Formats: sequence, C-alpha cells, structure tokens
Amino acid sequence: MKPRHQSTLGLVLHRYPNTEKDTSLIILSQDLGKINCLAKNTLHPRSRRRGHLQIGNVLRLELYQLGNIYLITETKTISTFSRHPLTELQSNLLFLFAEIVNHLTPPAQADPFLFELCLRFIDSINHSNQQDFLANEIDLVSHFGYGPPSDISTLYRGNRLRLTQQHLYRYIESIISRPLQTKKLLFDQPPK
Repeated sequence: MKPRHQSTLGLVLHRYPNTEKDTSLIILSQDLGKINCLAKNTLHPRSRRRGHLQIGNVLRLELYQLGNIYLITETKTISTFSRHPLTELQSNLLFLFAEIVNHLTPPAQADPFLFELCLRFIDSINHSNQQDFLANEIDLVSHFGYGPPSDISTLYRGNRLRLTQQHLYRYIESIISRPLQTKKLLFDQPPK
C-alpha cells in the first residue's frame, strides 16, 4: 500500500479555481506521474502559496493522498517559469506545451524521462529557442509511441519551423481526437 504522505517534485500543467478559496491543479510529478491536486485557501488574497502554483513552475510538493486526489500541504518553488518578463510568444508556447502534455500523458504513471523532457521544454521556452522547442515536441510524441510522420521530419530537417509546427499540431490533434485550444494563440493572430 502506498504511503498517504508523499514528497515529490512536480511541474504545474494546469490550474483552475475549485471553490471561492481553493485551487485545483494538474501536476506532472517526477515520482507519481500526472496527478490531480487540490491546494486549499490559495485564492485568498493573503495566501503565501498563490504565487508558487503558476503554470510552468517546478515545485517541491508535500502531498497527502485522499482517494485519487492529492491535497497539497506544503510547496517550495524550485524554479519559476521565467525570471524575466515573458514575451507574448513565450507565454503562448507555455500554455500550448502544458495543454499537449496534459492531453498526451496518462494519469498516475510515473515517468522520470517524461519529467526531464518537460524540464527541457520549459528551458527551450525560457530561452526562446524555437528549434529546441520543436525537437522536444517531436521527442514527446515519439516517447508516447506516436513517431511523427515522415513529412514532419522532412520539414524539420529542412529548417521550415513554422510549417513543421503546424503539421505537428495537426498530427497531435489527430492523436488526441480533439482540437488544441491554445494553438489559436500562435496561428490565429493577425500579423503585427
């Protein structure tokens, strides 16, 4: 039987209000896989944990298991997504990354390689390195056994990054059988 109290590293993939004071989160844990968590009283204006629970942050979490939900009892930020103001592109890529990982990752299956791959994703977004970001996306799809079609690999090797990205997202949408909502942030904006 698993212990009810656990300590792990986790990456925040999604967060949303649960009640007037509580936040529900989807966290990719190094030791537990993708888990549903609840953080009590984090929407209160004086909450000290509120800033820790941002998408893209890596946290040291103290958890208490209640059925299939983990109650977050303590958090410590290991690394924040960005120490500098985010560009619009970085912010959009972060939300897209989190949506893709959330949809492709099965719940409660520990996968240390996936966790490390996600940390590389975050690093490539932080450094605005589109080529590394795409390479990590292709690695992610391959990791789950959906090797990218040859047209995507050919486009990537030809350094046609935007076209590679569009084809890759269509491919991911065919895998998850639903449209990626955050894809609109990258491709449906008028040119500046």
